[in-house]
Amino acid sequence: MDFLVLFLFYLAFLLICVVMICIFTKSQHLKAVVLGGTQVCSRVIPQCLQRAVQTLLHQLFHTRHPTFIILHLLLQGLVYAEYTCEVFGYCRELEFSLPYLLLPYVLLSVNLVFFTLTCTANPGTITKANESLLLQVYKFDDVMFPKNSRCPTCDLRKPARSKHCRLCDHCVHRFDHHCVWVNNCIGAWNTRYFLIYLLTLTASAATIATVTAAFLLRLVTVSDLYQETYLDDVGHFQAVDTVFLIQRLNSLQELQLLEIMCSYFQEQSKDSVRQIIFSSLFSPQGNKADDSRMSLLGKLVSMAVAVCRIPVLECAASWLQRTPVVYCVRLARVLVEDYCCLVPGSVQTLKQIFSASPRFCCQFITSVTALYDLSSDDLIPPLDLLEMIVSWIFEDPRLILITFLNTPIAANLPIGFLELTPLIGLIRWCVKAPLAYKRKKPCLSNGHISHKVAKDSGASTDRDSHLLYSKLHLSVLQVLMTLQLHLTEKNLYGRLGLILFDHMVPLVEEINRLADELNPLNASQEIELALDRLAQALQVAMTSGALLCTRDDLRTLCSRLPHNNLLQLVISGPVQQSPHTALPPGFYPHIHTPPLAYGAVPAHPAAHPALPTHPGHTFISGVTFPFRPIR
Repeated sequence: MDFLVLFLFYLAFLLICVVMICIFTKSQHLKAVVLGGTQVCSRVIPQCLQRAVQTLLHQLFHTRHPTFIILHLLLQGLVYAEYTCEVFGYCRELEFSLPYLLLPYVLLSVNLVFFTLTCTANPGTITKANESLLLQVYKFDDVMFPKNSRCPTCDLRKPARSKHCRLCDHCVHRFDHHCVWVNNCIGAWNTRYFLIYLLTLTASAATIATVTAAFLLRLVTVSDLYQETYLDDVGHFQAVDTVFLIQRLNSLQELQLLEIMCSYFQEQSKDSVRQIIFSSLFSPQGNKADDSRMSLLGKLVSMAVAVCRIPVLECAASWLQRTPVVYCVRLARVLVEDYCCLVPGSVQTLKQIFSASPRFCCQFITSVTALYDLSSDDLIPPLDLLEMIVSWIFEDPRLILITFLNTPIAANLPIGFLELTPLIGLIRWCVKAPLAYKRKKPCLSNGHISHKVAKDSGASTDRDSHLLYSKLHLSVLQVLMTLQLHLTEKNLYGRLGLILFDHMVPLVEEINRLADELNPLNASQEIELALDRLAQALQVAMTSGALLCTRDDLRTLCSRLPHNNLLQLVISGPVQQSPHTALPPGFYPHIHTPPLAYGAVPAHPAAHPALPTHPGHTFISGVTFPFRPIR
């Protein structure tokens, strides 16, 4: 109700000001007040600033320049961009008539044509060539337009209804005014263009306003929101009205509104209508209302999880896919707090939506991995959340590919949004987990953990988490091994990397930083495990085409990491034998076999009798190793 009160006060104040100005415009008291205010301002404001403002105003309104033309085109472009992005697409999904939606664009085309003609056409400039002809068009009245009057600037006789424009510096026949929006005078020869320009501009604005109002009305009509009821403060059922929708709700009214919204999305049969209404309600607009919008969205999705409203979860999955990652992380944090931190054991409710809405689960995992990056102890995922995600992925590894498999994909992915898959986030979890949990354990000055601290920290919990991360790492590797087939089917193999090399760079830097922070003598096993997992993920990702980079890139990236045998094998790659003219193709020379071009070096004289000789073994050539360079 606070919004309505403030709006009414603002409207009343505005109307009172307008009425006062209209009444006291000719009053000497008002003029005295304005003059006094001007004198006070002139004494307070520095003279240099006053001169700068006067110069700017003179340049804007008393000289010819295209500033207002550019401003006009910019404003018109912004209006039509907003109409195209926010109204046109939604109206098409709501089955609006296409000619009706295209009418603003037709009016825009006509408007731009006549706007150009108004700007460029000759308004009726009086010259010596047409002076005598224009003198005969209108009769002189000898009052406002005296006969035989001359323009002192142009040195021409002035026809009736003509005037000299000091901005254009010439006399204009049937002069009306100089319009800064077209940067031209409005005279006898371009008045018709100017009037048509104004008419089409007004018509296009009215058409856009009408279409937008019809769109909003259709949304309200389709949603059937006004047919719902709610409980008021005294326990009586009341019909939903506009006041209920825009007022600040208390907790009970907010809960009832969430129930109404859940019921509507559940009962709406058209998925396109659900998506449009959900997007129009909860898409961030970049204003102060985004906080309230995100708060309501978090409560709605949390309620949908509790009561298993699948349509709401599907709409939330689409919302996560097309919304910047900063808002997705906020929604994920709300769900984690509600089901993993607030009430013990409530994670089972969240766990059950795996079979109800796998698409939402995939997007939720992607958001959670973006939220918990293990960069600090506060950003380590809770054990209940980790166990739930591992159980989901271990049961069906293809879960994390649902968005990728069911979404039309362009070669260039947008920046600032969620990834197509949570692969990079899950790899970050698996690789950084040993070091992050080791950092989390408080150590004494001698590097050992006290028995009391170890007991309080929960050694069994750490063992469970390490097992969970091992299972998660295995599942991620299994998913990576299947990616080559999926990328080939979508004709994206070698063209689209689901794991970007730019995302691996900060991961390697974080591993290097954690390894430096921890004492290598006390964390050697954890560092070795983290590097082993990193090497395995890199090798499988490159082989499957999920990571597009060369071995040289890997060598440069991993050059500062601690030594690890498996990682060295991965960044070195398979060795390809250089061609040799003296050796047959595919022959791999044994390291103990003397070169074919030289004889055997004679041995030293025997210091003892010769031993019995045995028949020589035939030399078995090495097996050729198929080398396939990473593209």
